[in-house]
Amino acid sequence: MTCAAPGRPPGTRRAPLAADAPFLARSATAVLRPRVLVPVWAWTLLAGDILRWAGGLAGGIVLASSGLLLWGLTAFHVRWEVRTGRAPSAGEIVRSVVHAVPDMLLAPLGTLSVPVLFFVLAALGSLVGLIPVVGIALAVLWLSTGGLVLILLGAYWLFFAVTAVPLQVAAAAAGSGRTRMEILAESLGKVRRAPLRVILGWIIVLVCASGAAALTAGGIIGVTHLIVGPGVRPGAPEVWVPWLAPSGDTPPGLLAAARLAPAVLVATFFAGSARLDMLLEE
Repeated sequence: MTCAAPGRPPGTRRAPLAADAPFLARSATAVLRPRVLVPVWAWTLLAGDILRWAGGLAGGIVLASSGLLLWGLTAFHVRWEVRTGRAPSAGEIVRSVVHAVPDMLLAPLGTLSVPVLFFVLAALGSLVGLIPVVGIALAVLWLSTGGLVLILLGAYWLFFAVTAVPLQVAAAAAGSGRTRMEILAESLGKVRRAPLRVILGWIIVLVCASGAAALTAGGIIGVTHLIVGPGVRPGAPEVWVPWLAPSGDTPPGLLAAARLAPAVLVATFFAGSARLDMLLEE
């Protein structure tokens, strides 16, 4: 017995918000599996240490790379479970994600490079402002003509990049055998064909992720006050934000529990990207 994305009768149209919301909302429950949530939880616990040990740029690269791998693991697990009705084995997850790593990295980079190129060209054109005497007038003329066109094109492509890049990561992790260019083209095509549905889908995913994280945080704060008492203040930002260093008197148990809330937030977003990509494939 398989569990597929909800279908619709032939020849009918569906309202995106009403039909997609229940399917996307289950992203919050999909991450309750220990195999999905525990690795992301460990990532949030180690994020601050990675940034401190490896330094700013190197630490950011390590953190982003490991996060991308976890994104692929989560997306593959969620997609496999929806399609087959069972959890994938560890070997199936590792084989698929390791094979998909180049596509998970290069397809988003290719998409993001387009708006960056337009913005860079607009900025280079504005360098005419450095010309003595007439520079300011030329810069204003450039920014009101060709520069404005490039900025608008960059903003247009930036919308596609922001909405399509998570779909590309989820699609690459699916292990469908599609090439890198096919993944890139299909994700951009999904956004172009149904931009409103994509926007509503991402809103639902973000609301579900935020709500799940808020419920987790509220439960942790309540349990902390019941067990430890009001002497401990679990509301300090450094207790909850993975890349902030907590104070030395923060109990390790409280720190580990508090980092569960951002882990739920991130894991639900990862799962939501996979489910939204499946909906847009219909």
